[in-house]
Amino acid sequence: MKRRAAALAAAAAAAVCVAALFLPREWRYGAAAMGTRAELTIVGSVFERISGRTGRAAAKALEEIAAIERLMSIYRAGSDIARLNADGAEGEVEVDPRTFEVLGRAAEISRLTGGAFDVCVLPAEEAWGFKTGGTRAVPDAPVRVSGRVALREESGGFFARAEPRGTRVDLGGIAAGYAADRAASVLRAAGVRGALVDIGGDVYCLGMSAGGTPWRVGIRHPRSQGVLVALDLSDRAVATSGDYEDCFIQDGKRYSHIFDPRTGSPAERGVASATIVADSCVVADALGTALVVMGAPEALRLVERLPRTECILVTEEGGTVRVHASPGIRNALPLLAGEGTQPASR
Repeated sequence: MKRRAAALAAAAAAAVCVAALFLPREWRYGAAAMGTRAELTIVGSVFERISGRTGRAAAKALEEIAAIERLMSIYRAGSDIARLNADGAEGEVEVDPRTFEVLGRAAEISRLTGGAFDVCVLPAEEAWGFKTGGTRAVPDAPVRVSGRVALREESGGFFARAEPRGTRVDLGGIAAGYAADRAASVLRAAGVRGALVDIGGDVYCLGMSAGGTPWRVGIRHPRSQGVLVALDLSDRAVATSGDYEDCFIQDGKRYSHIFDPRTGSPAERGVASATIVADSCVVADALGTALVVMGAPEALRLVERLPRTECILVTEEGGTVRVHASPGIRNALPLLAGEGTQPASR
């Protein structure tokens, strides 16, 4: 009897161990990318980890992110965007379908926001010392943003032209969001059932976490080191743009890296940060930039017209920080049930 009981106990323990191999867990992978870090949290069992399945899926997703950086970086000689900027109005260049898609989405967001988002902003950024590695300072005169990217598809080829002469493109406000979407698509195609893709705060939440619950994403408070609010998301994207990410202060005034294309100067509408929740990260990324430029009243009116899109805006005026949210997200978050105010903390 004792031997039988011991055998049964051993069999039960073995069954528990085998079952544990197939329980969902979260595995983390990452790499430097796009001037920041790309972090992947992938749901998979111990067996999937040991067999290399999660690792292979992560490697494919990280390679897709790296490929997009190689295509769209302004700093990489030979990238699609570097060639487009070098050519200017001299001629069109053939580009990768992914670059073509991002340029097309950028044009759509520009039209949607009345020009508050514009990828032809690079000359203005450089005039203020951004994107150059040099000293940042208020220029004698801002550089007005003018120009467009003409797109053409013919015989299976994709072509772009920056016009007129001197027009130069920067996809910094949209490329990371697109890369997050693409990485999530790669993971989904590899059979991953749940993952969190985070590229410097541009986040896509695929499926559910290992616990079977939506992914929880913390949104940073732009004037403190704390978390403003946490969002629970599944098969949705979230991105935040803020004046704290890359800025300089001159004569007591903060100038951020987010430019108003209509003035050629850093945005000055009092929005410290804009968080967008949408179905795709490419939209969330670009819209977040645009809403900082637009200012809270206009931004909220726009978002209320967009299906399946929500926003949280933090404004600062006269030393007072105020939180605004679109109706859909405000009703779901008691913390944001009203416009909250508090003294600014630097």
